[in-house]
Parts: sequence; structure tokens; C-alpha cells
Amino acid sequence: MCIAIYKPADKEISEDTLKECFKNNSDGCGFAYISESYTGHRKIKIKKFMTFKGFLKQYRRALRVQPDSPFIIHFRIKTHGEVSTYNCHPFRIDKNHVFIHNGIIRGVTPKGKDSDTQAFNKEILQNLPDGWTRSEAISKLIESFISTNKIVVLDIDGNVKFYNEAAGNWKDGVWYSNTSYKPRTNYYYHSSTRYTGTLAKCDSCGVYSWGAQRPTPVLLLGEAKRLCKNCRETYSCIEINEKCYQKGLLSADDSLEQIEFDGWENPWEVDTQQQSSVGVH
Repeated sequence: MCIAIYKPADKEISEDTLKECFKNNSDGCGFAYISESYTGHRKIKIKKFMTFKGFLKQYRRALRVQPDSPFIIHFRIKTHGEVSTYNCHPFRIDKNHVFIHNGIIRGVTPKGKDSDTQAFNKEILQNLPDGWTRSEAISKLIESFISTNKIVVLDIDGNVKFYNEAAGNWKDGVWYSNTSYKPRTNYYYHSSTRYTGTLAKCDSCGVYSWGAQRPTPVLLLGEAKRLCKNCRETYSCIEINEKCYQKGLLSADDSLEQIEFDGWENPWEVDTQQQSSVGVH
């Protein structure tokens, strides 16, 4: 589902953490920062990559050259659009603003190879009036439109604007839109489980998940528990994302608060890294 990151100028992210982000979100990556010349001229530079090696080399170089700049960083998992640097974040809104996004934005129409984020930029952000990042009214409208999605905007002066900041988390002075910067927990779903339930919201991270009544049993290191796939807290089962729509479990008109289902079988890919040590029934 991607991860969006904001790194202030005086904070650091370890190579291991960056590598974990790419491991868990491997459909491309990128970053943006403020480049200031010796004459004081500023511009926002964007770098995009399909490999972690390329990303890390240029990221380290940018840190050396512009140590006083904040960075916004993104690692992608495809939902809409092709897998290429074209759909890697950050995206330029105008010459003074760029942004990164985590989530799936409804209510926009991706065209051609565009992702939903590209469509949101073209249909919404690029058509907002000057000074929109300073407008509380526009902030409320954007957050209402994007629902539980998270957006970070960086401007030419190094200012950062969050949309749904509270839905992410701060760690050592760095903001992450979710916890996929952490090593992935091994989890396994019972392939034969069928149940009836409604859509629940995870108490820990706020992501809507299946299983308010009878969640899918999960084997977590040998113990049956409920697991939120977004934040990996043992509360509920499965994060809503594009796979639910692709498999016909949801339609674009469904209300997240009222969906009910019956006889549904878990479609998620099972993590098999430790299948020999943890049994799957």
C-alpha cells in the first residue's frame, strides 16, 4: 500500500530502515528535497528509481550536497497505473510544491498509465488557488475527500504540510505514514476459514479491516490471533486495499461502514518465509 516518509533536515534514517521500506514496497521509490545554489537560488529536485541500489546512491549524495534540506521519501506498491518511474512519487504540483501520498484515492479517474495519485494531482491539486496549503478550509476539504489516505506536501521554502498526519506515526523525529518501515511479521491465514462479519476499524491505526464479529484466525508465530495487516497490531484481520476491488469483494459504491459479507475466503497472499517452522492449517 506504499509508505510516505518525512525526514526533517536534522534527523536521520538508517540504511536498514530504508531497505526495509523498499522490501515491503518494491514497485519503485523516490525522494524530493530543496536544492539551493551558492547564489541562493532554490528549486525542488525530484529523484525516482526502480531499484534500491540506485535510490540509496543518489539519496546519500543529496544528503551530502544539501544537508540542511528536509526530505520527503516514498516507496510504492502498485494499485493503479503501470509500474515505472512515471508513477513513482514524489509528484510535482507546480514549481514550488511537490507531494507524496499513501493510500488509494477514490473519486478520481486515472487515464492511460496514470495511477490514482497522478489523477488526483491533475484533477484536484493542480487546480487549487495560490496559497491553498495555508487554507484551513481547503485542508478540511482535502482530508474529507481523501478519507484515511495520507499526503505530505513540500514547498520551495522547506515547509511541509500534512494531510491526515495523525493517521501516521513519528519515530525518532521522522514521520512514517504506516509501519512498513519495520521488519515484517510472519503471519499465516487459515486457507479454509469462512465466516460472516462486518467491516471494523483497527483501534491502533484506524485502517478499516474485515472481522468485527468473527475475524479470520491468524497463526502468528504459532499462536492464533487477530492481526491488522496495516499496523500489525493483533486487533483485526485484513486491510482494505485494491485487491478487495479486483476480486469483486467490494464495489466502488460500497459504504465502508456498512459492508457485510458471507462465505468469503481469504484471498491474501500467504507469507511463506517460515512455513517450515509455523504450520498452516
